[in-house]
Formats: sequence, C-alpha cells, structure tokens
Amino acid sequence: MVARRILDAGLGVSSFCRSTYLPAESAEQFERNLEDNRRAMEQAFDFGAMSFVMVVGGLPAGSKDLAGARQQVEDGCAALLDHARSLDLSLALEPLHPMYAADRSCLSTLEQAIDLCARIEPDAATPRAGVCVDVYHCWWDPGVLEQIARAGRARRIVGST
Repeated sequence: MVARRILDAGLGVSSFCRSTYLPAESAEQFERNLEDNRRAMEQAFDFGAMSFVMVVGGLPAGSKDLAGARQQVEDGCAALLDHARSLDLSLALEPLHPMYAADRSCLSTLEQAIDLCARIEPDAATPRAGVCVDVYHCWWDPGVLEQIARAGRARRIVGST
C-alpha cells in the first residue's frame, strides 16, 4: 500500500486531493457523491493527511443553474464536515478560475469559499472548514490579497498550492 510506504519512509502528507464533484443531476447521485467523498476522506486519513482538498464540481450535465450547483456544494460540504472531524481532517475548498465554473468548480473566488465555510461552521474555535489557496487559480481576483488576509485571521487557510 502506498500510504504505508510513505509513512514508513518518514514522510508526511499535508493534503490529499481526490474529491468527487458534489453537484448532481439527482438526489441519488448526490448521495453517491457524498459517499465517494467519505471514502476518499478515509484514504486521506490513511495517508496521515491534515486536509482533504475539494475541487467541488461545476454544473450537473445539462444544467444552467449555477446557484443550484453552489447550494449543492454547500449542502454537501455541511454533510461531510462531521466525517472530516471524526478523522481529524480539515476540508480545504479550492476555488478555481471562473473559466472552470461550468465543469470543475462552481466556487470561483476565495471570498465565495470563505463565506461558505463560515455558513457551514460558524464560530468554530478550531475550524475544520477552510480553503486551499491556489495561486494559479486566484491570481486574477482583485480581492485576493484581502481574502487571503481574511482567511488567515479566521484560521481558515488549510492548504495552498
């Protein structure tokens, strides 16, 4: 097993990115996506990762409902948060450049991701819902520096690339 080899070599894993997209065409598919994310979180735990990086997904096939996709992402992250806590993992939401909004991530800005974290985990002394700051995807955002500072003050930066 790869995880055992990494740990036996004395290496650490800061984050693990293998999330399944959350938005789905049906309630049944949404539940399957949640379950697949739970299994991936368990893999992250096996690797000793501190955070589970989530590329959350875009619009379900045939949909043009961006607000609906974002609501599914919020509902999904809220549903996964207790499992993350049970594994001592942080959820690291990674917003992607807006050109990926339709197919890879309906979260396009750090502000959107931080706001989502605050809604699903308000007033957390030790937050488990946070963001992964990927400079490749957020360099363009005119508010990026302000949002990085905001996330830092709220202790919501749980990954970076």
